[in-house]
Parts: sequence; C-alpha cells; structure tokens
Amino acid sequence: MDASRFNAVAAVVCVAGPLAALVVAVAFGPTAAFQGSIAASALVTLVFAGHNLRAVSGTGSVSFASAAVTALLGSWLAVAPVVYDAGFVPTAVTQFVGLLTATFGAHAALDVVGRSLSGGETSRPTADDPPAGLGEIPDE
Repeated sequence: MDASRFNAVAAVVCVAGPLAALVVAVAFGPTAAFQGSIAASALVTLVFAGHNLRAVSGTGSVSFASAAVTALLGSWLAVAPVVYDAGFVPTAVTQFVGLLTATFGAHAALDVVGRSLSGGETSRPTADDPPAGLGEIPDE
C-alpha cells in the first residue's frame, strides 16, 4: 500500500474512532462527567480528524497540525476511562478507539515530518540497496 493510500485510510480511522467513542460514551457512560468529557473530547477530535481527512482527500497530503492534535486527543480518549472509572464496556471501547486514533494520527503526523526531512520523498529500501549501516566495503 502506498503512502498516500495509507494516509487516506489513517484519516478515515481517525474520524471513525472518536465517533465510536462518542456513541459508546453517550449510550453506556456510567456518569454524566464521563459522558461529558468523552463527548466533548470526541467532538474536538472529530473536528481535527475531519480537517485532516478533508486535506488528504483534497490535496493528497496530510495536515501536520491536524494529525498531531488528533494523535494527542486520541491519547486522552485512551486515558480518560481510567480517570473516570467508567466500567468495562465504555473503558474497553474508548481505550481501543483512542489508541487507534492516537497511533494513526501520530503516524500521519510523522509521515509529514519524514517527508519534509527527506525533501519530499520517502526513502524505501530496495533489493539493490546494501544492508543498513554497511554501505560500500572498500577493497584492500
């Protein structure tokens, strides 16, 4: 799978994750505090994840800021159920989708960093490349 296609899939995952957290929090949240925290966090995450999805769909490139904020908020979605002692189902679902959102958001953000450091190209090894760290071995 090429990088742009993976980034498109990552952007969709980053939208679906907070949406699932929002639904589970409202449907199964044990307390109003948990429901409110997850709902507010999921909605803000959806704004940034949606912006990143729009950028990937429109230009084919990831929005670094949106992907980074999505990753940060996904991390909060993974931690929040433990803070609120939410019970098994809300905790399991919210942590799972939070980890997915954080991981895919961070990957998209780091892809932007990697591309800018390499001048816009990602370097992928080929069969003709020497093993990493060995390079050319001089003849003696």
